[in-house]
Amino acid sequence: MDDETASLLSWLNYGGKNLEPHQVPRALELLARLQADLQVLAQPSQPGEILDVLEMMANIIQVDQPVDAALKAYVSLLQPLPSHVLSAAAMRILRTHTYRTMPLPAEFLQGPEAKEWQAIAEHMPQQIARHRLALLKTPR
Repeated sequence: MDDETASLLSWLNYGGKNLEPHQVPRALELLARLQADLQVLAQPSQPGEILDVLEMMANIIQVDQPVDAALKAYVSLLQPLPSHVLSAAAMRILRTHTYRTMPLPAEFLQGPEAKEWQAIAEHMPQQIARHRLALLKTPR
């Protein structure tokens, strides 16, 4: 999110008065761009991205990568995570994982990165819709 969009959301959430009528079209444009950006960011990881992360982790931890059904399970379980969340979770796991074992999918799925993303994915579309509706009601 760029500074202009962040400022707009802050204004809409905490500002004491409505936007000036001439500011409404730009505000609607920024909300539409934010909504589009969220849709892009929410795309699930591709199997190849997951395999790359698992290979990198296995190489760093110096363990064998999961194979066959186990690998399919990892991909199936981790695929709903967007790639940026998967990567962030992998980096945290590598900083904190102290055993020479392959981290289980739960370490990715129950980590703060996945929980924070889930909160954003649930909250932001509602907030955008609420602000858009309020702006559309603004007299111009």
